[in-house]
Amino acid sequence: MRCILTSGLGLLFGLSPWCRGSAPRLFGPVARLGQGLKRNGHLIALQLDQSVLEGAACAGAGLVILAPVAAVVALAVVASSRGPALYWSDRIGRHGNVFRMPKFRTMQVGTPAVATDKLANARGHLTAIGGFLRATSLDEIPQLWSILRGDMSVVGPRPALFNQHELIRRRRELGIDALRPGLTGWAQVNGRDRASEERKIELDAEYL
Repeated sequence: MRCILTSGLGLLFGLSPWCRGSAPRLFGPVARLGQGLKRNGHLIALQLDQSVLEGAACAGAGLVILAPVAAVVALAVVASSRGPALYWSDRIGRHGNVFRMPKFRTMQVGTPAVATDKLANARGHLTAIGGFLRATSLDEIPQLWSILRGDMSVVGPRPALFNQHELIRRRRELGIDALRPGLTGWAQVNGRDRASEERKIELDAEYL
């Protein structure tokens, strides 16, 4: 079951074997939104970067296709622990702008808003199904909404928490903050949580 879910999500999120083989080409471009306004009476033409359109199309399709799965997950989250199905966190987006990013809640209500590796007993804060949701990345499904809004792209550096000051500083120094954060990215397919923060920054810099 996990293999099926992971494969399905991987194909949807652009991690098919073809995409992995084309990683340098796919992970490098920055999703840019350029607005060229042409006024002819009341006509306004918006010129959108192709990657933004592709990301929005992918996110829209994903929200429709995964709606039944999302509904089941939401019910399971509410049934298994006290609190809402969604958890909204303040994240750092492109050029340091803060945006609200949704995830299916995997931690108990009241857990400090810090990176998981900074918690003294991370496993003790997980809900009954939190570990499973994280292992299968099902908790990430709501972030398709952030892609649709333009806060995120399908592929890019993972968005930093508002209080990950050192990570934010290092990304700013290297120019990584000019990139739109992604649902998945180079660091996620090269170690994910097993990679050190410095290694993740090095992988993030490969987008530039």
